[in-house]
Amino acid sequence: MANTNNVTELIITGLFQDPEVQRVCFVVFLPVYVATVVGNGLIVLTVKVSKRLHSPMYFFLSYLSLVEITYSSTVVPKFITDLLAKIKTISLEGCVAQIFFFHFFGVTETFLLTVMAYDRYVAICKPLHYTTIMSRPVCHRLVAGSWLGGFFHSMVQIVVTLQLSFCGPNVIDHYFCDLHPLFKLACADTSVEGLIVLVNSGLFSIFSFLLLVSSYVVILVNLRNHSAEGRRKALSTCASHITVVMLFFGPAIFLYMRPPSTFTEDKLVAVFYTVVTPMLNPIIYTLRNAEVRIAMRRLWGEVDPVVLSSPFLSPRLQEEQILYLETSERQGLWLIAWPYCFQTEKLGDLHDLVAVTLPKLLPSSGDFMADTRNVTEFIFLGLSPNRDVQKVCFVIFLLLYTAIVLGNLLIVLTVMTSRSLGSPMYFFLSYLSFVEICYSSTTVPKLISDLLAERKAISFWGCMTQLSFIHFFAGTEIFLLTVMAYDRYVAICKPLNYTTIMNRQVCAVLVGVAWAGGVVHSLAQILLIFRLPFCGPNVIDHYFCDVLPLLRLACSDTFLIGLLIVANGGTLSVISFVVLVASYVVILLHVKNQSSEGRRKALSTCGSHITVVTLFFGPCIFIYLRTSTTLPADKMVAVFYTVITPLLNPVIYSFRNAEVKKAMRRLWIRTMKLGEK
Repeated sequence: MANTNNVTELIITGLFQDPEVQRVCFVVFLPVYVATVVGNGLIVLTVKVSKRLHSPMYFFLSYLSLVEITYSSTVVPKFITDLLAKIKTISLEGCVAQIFFFHFFGVTETFLLTVMAYDRYVAICKPLHYTTIMSRPVCHRLVAGSWLGGFFHSMVQIVVTLQLSFCGPNVIDHYFCDLHPLFKLACADTSVEGLIVLVNSGLFSIFSFLLLVSSYVVILVNLRNHSAEGRRKALSTCASHITVVMLFFGPAIFLYMRPPSTFTEDKLVAVFYTVVTPMLNPIIYTLRNAEVRIAMRRLWGEVDPVVLSSPFLSPRLQEEQILYLETSERQGLWLIAWPYCFQTEKLGDLHDLVAVTLPKLLPSSGDFMADTRNVTEFIFLGLSPNRDVQKVCFVIFLLLYTAIVLGNLLIVLTVMTSRSLGSPMYFFLSYLSFVEICYSSTTVPKLISDLLAERKAISFWGCMTQLSFIHFFAGTEIFLLTVMAYDRYVAICKPLNYTTIMNRQVCAVLVGVAWAGGVVHSLAQILLIFRLPFCGPNVIDHYFCDVLPLLRLACSDTFLIGLLIVANGGTLSVISFVVLVASYVVILLHVKNQSSEGRRKALSTCGSHITVVTLFFGPCIFIYLRTSTTLPADKMVAVFYTVITPLLNPVIYSFRNAEVKKAMRRLWIRTMKLGEK
């Protein structure tokens, strides 16, 4: 390191520069990190002590949880302490060490996810040879290979970094040390090093992701020859893995599959794979996995065996379809979760209430529901059947919904009252914020109230109304995001004609077209669903009414309607997303001919929009670009586009935009002066 010209420490700018925002982030990220360590640690401990979780799948899951703890710990503790520090520094040696361990654990996780995909492939496609192929020595070798792969990848990154000389400045525009921000500080040309990182990180992520997708395509093709029950079980085992893969690889490919350049939104995107994904690992693998939940309760000594008795259930269903156990102090407790009652028998000193997956337990409609042709209400299963989890979710989602309404409303008021925000970009932003409020309000208030309700019901007409408004506002948001991309294209590529092309009348027409597009899209969905007969059961495995869960309850064949819904929902999302990506490709090509300052401003104006587009369209395409099948992870994915994206809209568009922040301060000052008068 003799060529560093005495650069001994680096200054980290952090996620935000505003001290008040940093304090808020400290309060948010400290509990998130604690939850990450405790949740993943609990999975490791549960798999270690439970005799029921000794299969290869849980063996790999325990190592994945261990890697998540170490991976997050290389970044988040330093990040949290820096949120309260005035000057955020790190030594050059510490920076290099952080890069090494960050990429070491990150790529080890990538290899582990690939190994887990192979494990699911063998379990589903070659079940008779599973125990032979995935023997204990093979599992140990696969885990060891994952650690070695992470080590070799990280060594390449470090060797590339140590060859660089750093003459100054020494300020890293990030909240941790990573390669692209560090390359910007090097004295020499880093195009060769950037190409090596692109191959070592970006192409590696792409190939791993394609390999994972290919493995699941093979699994899905193989499932065509299985029974419906076999398909359901196989998809259930893969759903949590698919969710983790998407959340991890999406941001990683976005950051590393490009030359050594940085965007203003890179820090926010990095939060997903350094903070959010490690926290979601225990949630996804436990809330959707009955075996893990029961093993955790046994770990705490809360669960004894239980016998479920019901005149409507066969012994096989009583044994296989148990979802969760809750202790009760009353003997002979009856659970009224359907027009039928399930009674538990006393065993030992505990009386356990057993909740079951009702749509899977009940006999076919022809047995005793042939005359029930008028379904007047639907029952939601909600996000989680666990009452303790529901109470925690109530507090979390109530706070999130309040932040959604207040944050987006503040943007609307700021744009309406500020003269400096009179450009078309902010005109569309105000409408987007208004749509976010309406869109979130169609699902979240009902979700919050149901979290404290014993019986989560909605009338048939209420379900149809909720469905129509969800797709109305979602379709409107898709068209608005497309309009905003066109606005950025005109502003950057045709700046001299911008005011002429994007005049007030044109902007009003474009907003009107967005609303009209939402109406047409919603009417198409409703007409497809409304004509279906619903004979029962009436239990929706979701927390709101959506097309795919409703198709599962219809009495008739829904294959053709499922294809039409894919064409109307999934194809619309894909086409809009492709158009948006194409518009930004054109913008990036045009920006190459501008000055560095011009490129910085252009990328800054587009960065927030790209982030919103990615977070909104990713989950939508995952949900709607498939036929009438549902996955256990659908509810967790739906949280992203019904709760997370509307919440991030004001955060991304205000915290990263100096004009909006100044206008908000002026609005606050005027409000305070009026209050004093």
